Amino acid sequence: MRAAPQASSSHTKLSLDEEWIDAVLQGVEITDSPRQLVVRLDDRRVCLTVVGAGRSEEAWSRYSEAAARRAAATGDRLKPLLATGRTDDCFYVAYDVSDAQPLSPQLERGPLSGPACLQLLHGIGRGLDQAAAAGFYPAELTPESVFVDPSRGALLADLGVAREALGTPAHADRHAAWVAPEVLKGERAVERSAVYSLGALMYTLLTGLPPNEGSPDEIIAADPPSLRAQRPDLPEALEVVVSTALARDPRRRYRTASEARSLTNLLLQGDLVPPSASQPLQRNAPAARRGAQAAALIRRTPEALQGPKRGGSEVASRGRQAQIEAAPRPTTRRGLELALAGGAIALGALAGILLGGGSDEAPAPKTFARGGLQVRLPADWKGTAPAAGALAAHPAEDPGSGLSLELVDAPIERAEQGTPVRLGRLEAWREPGADVAGARAAVRYVIPTESGKLVATCRADSPAAAATLEACERVASTLRLRSATGLPIAAVVAQQDRWQSEVTLLDTERAAARRNLARAERPAGQRLAAEALERLHVRAAVRFESMPGGQAVAAAARQTAASYRALARAADGESSLQFNAAREQIRRSEASLRQAIAEG
Repeated sequence: MRAAPQASSSHTKLSLDEEWIDAVLQGVEITDSPRQLVVRLDDRRVCLTVVGAGRSEEAWSRYSEAAARRAAATGDRLKPLLATGRTDDCFYVAYDVSDAQPLSPQLERGPLSGPACLQLLHGIGRGLDQAAAAGFYPAELTPESVFVDPSRGALLADLGVAREALGTPAHADRHAAWVAPEVLKGERAVERSAVYSLGALMYTLLTGLPPNEGSPDEIIAADPPSLRAQRPDLPEALEVVVSTALARDPRRRYRTASEARSLTNLLLQGDLVPPSASQPLQRNAPAARRGAQAAALIRRTPEALQGPKRGGSEVASRGRQAQIEAAPRPTTRRGLELALAGGAIALGALAGILLGGGSDEAPAPKTFARGGLQVRLPADWKGTAPAAGALAAHPAEDPGSGLSLELVDAPIERAEQGTPVRLGRLEAWREPGADVAGARAAVRYVIPTESGKLVATCRADSPAAAATLEACERVASTLRLRSATGLPIAAVVAQQDRWQSEVTLLDTERAAARRNLARAERPAGQRLAAEALERLHVRAAVRFESMPGGQAVAAAARQTAASYRALARAADGESSLQFNAAREQIRRSEASLRQAIAEG
């Protein structure tokens, strides 16, 4: 048996290759359970994950595919993948972790406080979102997957690539406690598998313990652990969030890790929970009753997120009567997103974050309107207009905290679409734990408008009072637009879907037509292929011109059609100079078209 090296072990080599891997693994026991080592390569620190998967070509194929998907997942919270490969003893994958330190030693000292957990969840959640955007869902998210950078916070390294090579896990699998039951059974990880891993990691952050112990078979059969049995000081509603994320049946979990993280963020930020339209949380209710109401509300959340089968009103009616025991209905990804956009807002489950007003004894709020925006400010808040189409407000004694509003003439990006909410009379996407320079905690809302979007940011400075962020969101809920018109979220999602559909159609038609052009060897065939490309670009221009914001794409498509028309004419001639000039014109026009689509 080999003894594991210390994290400070030094194996210096110019490149990470099989010889270097063999040197690192001298004295290390290789088993069919994934193992992580932190070692040094030249001036870099490397996280090396190894698994003894033998010489099975099927395992190597699964491993290679998972490694390729992980390599394609990039972002500021995902550590770059340096190398993957295999030796006689193992498969390996390596990540550059730079100055970041492993999270595991911190957890050995005990559980984290709510604020410390919240800071880590911000980075972990962003990393999971970035991985999901690339279609990669972690097979395992363990404390060893997380590294903490002193300036950037939580970063993610290995997310279960080595596990893809395992098939059936070993009896003594040290990471099994953080792996979804279906993955332990040998199934491929999906988005709800990542939800389970996040729930297991949240449990560990808050208790310092693994969520389950025992063999993989015992973990598969185990019920979700009790969070409050270890931490009775935590809100009852948080127990429900974690146990829902850890449900054995994937259909009973939250649909995405972002949903589970958003609820956890809300609860850790001062017991703030989303009120139900039918069961509002009273500000003056006893704490125990508020906790029970919150737990009952959040327990219904997975059903509310299942998505509409037919009309929104029918879904809302069924959602209010749903119980946790009801079997969830499978839906498509698009249906779930539309449910979040429409059905969830109607239900008021995740969407209805309308925070209650202040104490009856507080002075009456005052109206503040500038730059086409209007809010109601508490008596002790000040408002300013820093620029046209912008408004800022903050507590008089705390200028580093407060609310900022900015109208932006730009489309809403997919990455900006967080949890759908109703902000006063407007619909918005909410991002808890937003990354705002200098803020201890922040929440960002993105509100779709006819001219682009309105970005509303609530922030609390480091010395801010505990309730500052909650007070800021109450101010934001009074927002009114005076020089812009808000749009329904569902309309924006539908418009984005149509845009993406048109882009996909154009790409598909162009690929087929360009293959025909490349295969054409005679002038007549080249002319016919160029004319076909001209026609499809003309049709695309008509389609994009009918869409909001599609005018630039339509103009670029017409320009590209004209360049293919010039190529068709040159194909019938005898001048190679004209033919080459037309090809250069096509190259420039297609570059303009790609840029217009990307900016649209």
